[in-house]
Amino acid sequence: MFINYFIKKAEQNTSDKGGGNKKCFLVDDYALLYGSYKEEELKKQIQIGKSLEQQDVNILPTLEYKTDTEPNVLGYVKGYSLQRRAQGEELYNSKMSEDEYKKRLSTVANMSTQQMDKFASDWIAISEAGLMIDPSKCENFFYSDGKISFIDLNVWNNRPSLDEHFLNMSQVLFGLGLKSKYKADENDFAKILTNVSRSFLKKGLPLEDIQKVSSKYTYFMSEGTINSVMNTLSKETSKDTSLTYAMAQKSGISGR
Repeated sequence: MFINYFIKKAEQNTSDKGGGNKKCFLVDDYALLYGSYKEEELKKQIQIGKSLEQQDVNILPTLEYKTDTEPNVLGYVKGYSLQRRAQGEELYNSKMSEDEYKKRLSTVANMSTQQMDKFASDWIAISEAGLMIDPSKCENFFYSDGKISFIDLNVWNNRPSLDEHFLNMSQVLFGLGLKSKYKADENDFAKILTNVSRSFLKKGLPLEDIQKVSSKYTYFMSEGTINSVMNTLSKETSKDTSLTYAMAQKSGISGR
């Protein structure tokens, strides 16, 4: 097995990082994770990951696994799983300085329409395929040249609604955990909200639902700024028939 080579390498080193019940060893261009798993879920994770990668979704799929214990009473085994190493840098991380956070927030705010649309499409595809995206862990998203990749995706059976995807993705792009530590430019939050909203309007999320979720974002920006963004979007949707049609289709209305 290909994974055995990396296990031998890992045994010679301490883990580079880890979280929860996992340790992570970075070996060459791969990441070797050690932790507790359910073997059936690992098999499913590999299958889903391969399918998503073939669809050009930006994920780091699990390639192989190897267990080294028998299942416990809950069905968990301990062992290794192997992924390709993520390219670029963590989108955000808890050790960022205030200047680093502000720079990254500005970078995200200035992502192109195509880059934001791709991130939204990947986010939805991953969840619909049966993998869980944890928006509370900013280290699970890697940024490189406008592309955001997903790592550490586990199997689950829930299927969040489109407005839940909008909420979770927005907060990831805002750098939720770091906002509690640092102040940042409100205009950057407004740009991100505008661009994420446009992407989800194209996915068929009604503007009314976007407004409802966005009204909770006074933690990031003033009510006046949020209202200004919503007014801009309202004008755009009234002029852009493709957005109106997408929302109508989501609502079950023909729209044409």
